[in-house]
Amino acid sequence: MLQRVARRAADFVGCDFIYWKNRLISLSLSQGTFLGEEFPSDLSGRPPPYPRDQCERWDLSALPRGCATQHPRQRGLWVLPGALSPEACEAAAAAVDALTGQNGVQGEDGVLMYPPATQPLPLAPAPAAERVWAWYAYGHARHMVPLQPSRGVCEAFARGPLALLRSHNCTDARTWPELANVAGGGGDALRSLEAMPGEAMPAAFGGRPPLFIQLQSLERGAVIGAHVDEHDVGGRAIATTVIRGGVSEVGAECR
Repeated sequence: MLQRVARRAADFVGCDFIYWKNRLISLSLSQGTFLGEEFPSDLSGRPPPYPRDQCERWDLSALPRGCATQHPRQRGLWVLPGALSPEACEAAAAAVDALTGQNGVQGEDGVLMYPPATQPLPLAPAPAAERVWAWYAYGHARHMVPLQPSRGVCEAFARGPLALLRSHNCTDARTWPELANVAGGGGDALRSLEAMPGEAMPAAFGGRPPLFIQLQSLERGAVIGAHVDEHDVGGRAIATTVIRGGVSEVGAECR
């Protein structure tokens, strides 16, 4: 039904079919939350504090580019406008295209799925890291690719929390591509993003080695719902960078 409505809407001049398709689907998936707000089960009479009602906008237009700034009231929230030059962003996006086999998606068009690893991970020597890793569909219009940090993933971390990370299908983190092996200017740009949080925001990231890097591709109109990442999988400090916008937005998270 939503597909048909969106396609009819595309008949109108200037209609963005991709945006409206994903927007309608995202709204339909969140109806349970909206109904909960309309018909709350709490009988105390006090209105529940919904996170979206407490959000405020942060005007970044006056902030200096290339310089990290902490929010004046929300400690721990930092922003760094212009973290990469447009040329570096294009190089990074091209490197991601190559890393994913020109944007292959696991389970589509003959691209193989990377199955969950055997649990617990065998005690044999770590397997070789892959050179190419196709996108993994995690939620609607949202795709993921994991990377080991430049120094490789911590063995204990790979055997522990990362072995149960569903956003990467519980794959063996020791087989994920290594950031150190991403070639060219795009690899250099991604490695600079890996180092940037600790250098530019030491109050938040100083002394914490990168645990892993998570590339994401999100189609226009798709929504990532409000959530809190668990501390044991890197949720204590996360740096997110938007690399490319357009038909899909490509970003990198360093944890």
